[in-house]
Amino acid sequence: MLGVASRIVKTCLTTFMFSALFLHGSRAAEGLSIEGLIRSCERQIVEHPNDPKLVLDLAELQMLARQREPALNSAQRALERAPNDAGFLANLASVFSYLGREQQAIELMLRAIRLAPTDADHHFNLAVIYVTQQPPNRKGAQTQYSQALALGGEPDSKLEELIK
Repeated sequence: MLGVASRIVKTCLTTFMFSALFLHGSRAAEGLSIEGLIRSCERQIVEHPNDPKLVLDLAELQMLARQREPALNSAQRALERAPNDAGFLANLASVFSYLGREQQAIELMLRAIRLAPTDADHHFNLAVIYVTQQPPNRKGAQTQYSQALALGGEPDSKLEELIK
């Protein structure tokens, strides 16, 4: 059931891992351990305290390292730094969803949709959150998935199966 949701997180984390190598420099490339990347990211945050992407990167790394509470704290700090960036809010929603904070994830996706109502990916991601929450909100998922398709999003058979 988490296949579609994990695809979103994997895409986000794959993107992150590539950006980590560039954002955090050679120290990140040396070990490529999650703990090393966390330390490198923390150093970068000290140097650039108002950069919401760095704080989101830290939350994602902490999530990978199964550091639940630190990841939630970092995600909350990231939100405080970029409350009106639709793409950023959508990425942050994925983190909250992965950490089991579906209501916060839904609220963030709804904010992202208000800021960028024609972004099919935001509607798709909200559909995924709706259908994977407990209990699933299949009606909400169907509405958002239909909107994503109407906006040019690609059909997804796995999500369609979950919505049934």
